[in-house]
Amino acid sequence: NGNENLFFWNQTKCSDPWNTGENSSNEETENAITEYLDSENVTVISLNFDDNSPLATDCEACGCGTGQRIIIEVNNNDISKMEELEFYQ
Repeated sequence: NGNENLFFWNQTKCSDPWNTGENSSNEETENAITEYLDSENVTVISLNFDDNSPLATDCEACGCGTGQRIIIEVNNNDISKMEELEFYQ
């Protein structure tokens, strides 16, 4: 949608760096991501979830997907940090 401060993360079953996964509520996940990004000096403007993750969900490995994608809006000055942390646009 041309919003360069919007980043995506495909949630995994248990290999996300903020240590939540398929058994976590969205609220737990949101709090964990916000704390994680805060520790990286990134300010979260908004955080949402959708079901558009391209990761395979029919497998049980840690890196498999939950089907859920996390959408995070950040400030312009945090864009390069988000790329460094492997969020994608």
